[in-house]
Amino acid sequence: MPEPTRDTMVDGRYRVVSRLGSGGMADVFLAEDQQLGRKVALKLLHRRFAEDPDFVERFRREAQAAAGLQHPNVVGVYDRGEYDGTYYIAMEYLPGRTLKQLIREEAPLDPIRAIDITIQILKAARFAHRRGIIHRDLKPHNVMIDDAGDAKVTDFGIARAGASDMTETGSIMISPLPGVTNGKPGAAMTALPGVAADVVDDEGNSVPNGSGGYLVLTEPWPAMLRTIWGDDARYVDTYWSRFPGKYFAGDGAKRDTEGDIWLLGRVDDVMNISGHRLSTTEIESALVSNPKVAEAAVVGASDEMTGQAIVAFVILRSEAGDGGPDVVQELRAHVVKEIGKIAQPRQIMVVAELPKTRSGKIMRRLLRDVAENRPVGDVTTLADTTVMESIKAGMVTSTED
Repeated sequence: MPEPTRDTMVDGRYRVVSRLGSGGMADVFLAEDQQLGRKVALKLLHRRFAEDPDFVERFRREAQAAAGLQHPNVVGVYDRGEYDGTYYIAMEYLPGRTLKQLIREEAPLDPIRAIDITIQILKAARFAHRRGIIHRDLKPHNVMIDDAGDAKVTDFGIARAGASDMTETGSIMISPLPGVTNGKPGAAMTALPGVAADVVDDEGNSVPNGSGGYLVLTEPWPAMLRTIWGDDARYVDTYWSRFPGKYFAGDGAKRDTEGDIWLLGRVDDVMNISGHRLSTTEIESALVSNPKVAEAAVVGASDEMTGQAIVAFVILRSEAGDGGPDVVQELRAHVVKEIGKIAQPRQIMVVAELPKTRSGKIMRRLLRDVAENRPVGDVTTLADTTVMESIKAGMVTSTED
């Protein structure tokens, strides 16, 4: 399915004006509603999801439910329909910025303003919860701040509804406190009262400031998980065996020079490059911030010199074409600029698609197999099982230092 261009008519009603952005599940365009004469944000579901009947049915049901969320702090859903083999949602268009952009441009925010935005977000979530809708992806990127400074939560249209088996609940463990903590953009900061968190090394010893390791809890905490129903042994083995006496859920973290905690993601997604712990998410975010890159996946591959080396797989935006002859060097330089020399990828491969399950999860273990020149593992859960063949074939000709 070709990407809609300017003046493309979607479903005979919405004329595309420009592209607004892209996410893991959909592309978003500014469009004009020809019937009502208003601007809308048009979200087009990625084709790989449109080919999954179960996902499409959830999308239809949940978009219909989200259309009923009429609230001052929720971006309105006007319409839904089908277009060229996929599905769309027409939503309220809000000129303004996302909360993520606001934080990047103006942090630290005035505490009163931050509290006011938080209250508005919570009002939107409460309103949705009382109607059986759970957002599941409530983050700064999905909160719009309009020109009047009011917050509106978006993306309820592709959230999971009420009793979805994908929904998880929990309590906040590490967080800045308004009026108490001087927050840092991107940092989890310190444990809340009643929670004892630490960052430890491979031997379970607390690391000094400026170092990284594994995030653990060292004392019982409020709402503590006590077992897995009917399987006490699994509970102990999963959470308590890696560091005896410490609860470890599988997350990597680092302490900055002031002792504040920064989460790096799952330890499976944290690489050890010449003794430096780097998050795959951190490098993927740097790559995607380049205007030529639509999507990226990063894995760590074994390396005799550095322990692990960074291997990146990127999908370029359609308007970037093939990226030009120097695209790999350009992206390497971009990562160095965003993070530092230590994060420079050893290899960058431009691909047409990434290996994903039908729910959209990137199968990094398969990319790791390719990066380390191993036989590719089980691909039966992929939405498109042919993706790995083209990636493996292209890996032979990719650029490497």
